[in-house]
Amino acid sequence: MIWLGEKRGYLTDWTTQRWVEYTGKRLNESDLTWLRGPIGNTSLIGKESVAEVAANENLLIDEQLQERGLMDSFKALDGPAFSSETVAKEVSEFYENTSAYEMNAWAHWCGFFKPFGVSLALLFSRRLQQLNVPLNGLDTSKGMSSDVIQLKDDTGAVKYVA
Repeated sequence: MIWLGEKRGYLTDWTTQRWVEYTGKRLNESDLTWLRGPIGNTSLIGKESVAEVAANENLLIDEQLQERGLMDSFKALDGPAFSSETVAKEVSEFYENTSAYEMNAWAHWCGFFKPFGVSLALLFSRRLQQLNVPLNGLDTSKGMSSDVIQLKDDTGAVKYVA
């Protein structure tokens, strides 16, 4: 892996970001404030980055083992272009009670596509600890976590959820 420095990160990441920048659709960030979130560093975006964001933004990490969701209310997404009423009830329940769910997965890649999965894992997933798609059934044999971590400000308001 070729390192381009703290600002750019690894060559593979920088190249991917440029590809997205040039081929993607430009959006007005002020119209999509609900999409805003912290941006991780250039070398790792795993569980450690939650603590890094909390420290940088003076937030408290709340990892209490209680039932909670990625969102307090799915209706928070309602707006001119979207209504939570159009989404299946099970979807909104998942987002509001994420930690109550369990998932079992078994991976089997079709031979033609497996090299793409392996490339994704080698270039990005394993190093960044993001988009960790299982490459075989044993990758998920120990289960997956459904922990929901909230980052709160000094008033107790939730700012981010991971």
